[in-house]
Amino acid sequence: VQLSAAEVASIFRGLSAREQQRLPLRWFAEETPAKPVFREDELQALAPYLEETLKQLGPNERAHFEVRAPGFNPVESRDVVSGWVAVQEPYFYVTLEQFHRQVSIRKDDLYDINYPAIPPPPRDYILYFEPGRFWVEDQNGTRAVQYRQFLNSAEAGGATLKSIPPAVAP
Repeated sequence: VQLSAAEVASIFRGLSAREQQRLPLRWFAEETPAKPVFREDELQALAPYLEETLKQLGPNERAHFEVRAPGFNPVESRDVVSGWVAVQEPYFYVTLEQFHRQVSIRKDDLYDINYPAIPPPPRDYILYFEPGRFWVEDQNGTRAVQYRQFLNSAEAGGATLKSIPPAVAP
């Protein structure tokens, strides 16, 4: 898939999410608005790498992404956003595993040194996309973005960001 970093960032700017809750907490969770999935600095870091990765993906493959930032306590934790991206014409699929979740950076558990601390399991999130008319269900009932139509629309903002540098290996 030939998408520029600016186009990937434009698609990701439209995504927002909220953690899926069970009843009765769901009633209260629905009152709070969904939060944007990525901050602007995270988009600046992620978009160039996804541009290169999407060029290499086959039609039935997906790419994993993980953005780490210092957590509330930078010595103890990281703020992590991770998930998967896949593209099958005309759909752009996004699945979240972690959404601004505080993940411990310790390699071992202080209570038992023989067993390492395992990463937290993925959570379920409800994803939204604005403008909503491009957030559709495919033939299997999976939610996805009709990305070509979105990028050709005025809502995409032209997707011409010059501030995103090309991806370079770390």
